Amino acid sequence: QDGDANLTITETDDAIIITYKGVTYTLPKGEAPVTMTLTTAKNVGEKIKLYINAAPADQPDIWIDLNNNDKKDEGEAVTVFDSNVNYTLGARTVTIHGKVTYLRCIENYLTSLDVRHNTALMDLRCYSNQLVLLDVSNNTALTSLDCSGNQLTSLDVSNNTALTKLYCFDNKISGDNMTALVNSLPDRDGK
Repeated sequence: QDGDANLTITETDDAIIITYKGVTYTLPKGEAPVTMTLTTAKNVGEKIKLYINAAPADQPDIWIDLNNNDKKDEGEAVTVFDSNVNYTLGARTVTIHGKVTYLRCIENYLTSLDVRHNTALMDLRCYSNQLVLLDVSNNTALTSLDCSGNQLTSLDVSNNTALTKLYCFDNKISGDNMTALVNSLPDRDGK
């Protein structure tokens, strides 16, 4: 409330600091982190196979939070690109940090995949998993998507105007949801 003595808002060069009733909240300024989060039905200690690529300038910033502690630990830097790599799970949910342009995460028993916070993603291959939802609405650079062999009941690619390849067979998309998917496809005349 305006004029509330219990509320102060201070702005610095890199943050907005809000203090309300003695509790301080710091909101960092700048871009949100670029991440993709995967959750698997595999157990901790098992391996997931990932194929990751990124622009050479972005590769030093790519890392995988394998134990889901939100900090870069030893062994979590991605050092091999453009090749399949097996990673040992320290948690069932892992987060890939950085501007990844290509992600292949096939046959990993994924139950969820959140790619909304990586707008650099151009090619996503997440087929043969257990996904029931896939939101690619923020991935406007996406040119190729293979999400076949999952449990999807709907898919919206209306924001993916750069999309030239889509594979989504062997899912549960039918009826009105299939009509919606077809209607969301980019114009094949390049418009």
